[in-house]
Amino acid sequence: MSDQNKKPGTLSLIFTAAVALPSLILSELASRTSINRVTAETSTIVKRRVWFSELLRIPGNLILRCRRAPVFVLSKSDWHDREQQLTNAKSTHAGLLIDRLDGVPLSEYLANEDSAEEKLAAVSTAMRSLFDFHLRFDQSHGDASSTNVMIHEFEGHLSATWFDFDVAHDESVPEVIRRADDLRALLYTSKPWLKNEEFVTLFPEWNSFYADDDVWNELLETMSKPLQHCDIFHLAQQKRAKAAQAQSS
Repeated sequence: MSDQNKKPGTLSLIFTAAVALPSLILSELASRTSINRVTAETSTIVKRRVWFSELLRIPGNLILRCRRAPVFVLSKSDWHDREQQLTNAKSTHAGLLIDRLDGVPLSEYLANEDSAEEKLAAVSTAMRSLFDFHLRFDQSHGDASSTNVMIHEFEGHLSATWFDFDVAHDESVPEVIRRADDLRALLYTSKPWLKNEEFVTLFPEWNSFYADDDVWNELLETMSKPLQHCDIFHLAQQKRAKAAQAQSS
């Protein structure tokens, strides 16, 4: 084999390593730290960016762009604007004032629930809520992981509410791809608490909701792509959710 034939493979390997190493470091940092500080009150919570947030946000966005991920972490002002648009949040000098939601994050619900049927019901409820979100606001979430949707059980019925809107899809990305990426995030971050045979039973229902606008087909395609943002931030969120669950056990 000539040197000319070897060079593309070598350059490709170097480029992959150059992108993968920072991504792994960022994933580990993201699993141990948060750029937002949360203070819980009786009926509200206050969220504000920590002083070093830009030291993580800016390089994080650069890495996401290098990995061709369709999302980016919003600046403080853009984040506040989006939260106020999508929720009843208010921007104050102390931070972002948000109504406290009933229930627990889906990741926590899945970690504590023993019944496979109840787990599947919770994930399906989150999916239907995500579908409603897409239609109601005519936009995607951007970070639709199992840590960013609250599951509330009342009189035997489950409801889901999405929160945390500090990550957004690039507006240049087609709507079908953005919605498929949201579904991919929910699938990826719910999977650790479901067996494979349980996991696949969700597909027919999800397909029935999104098949008409080609989102489902796009989802199947994007799930086969390794160079996406979920292996950084969503993996980090999985680690954080599992660590929190281990500490409370």
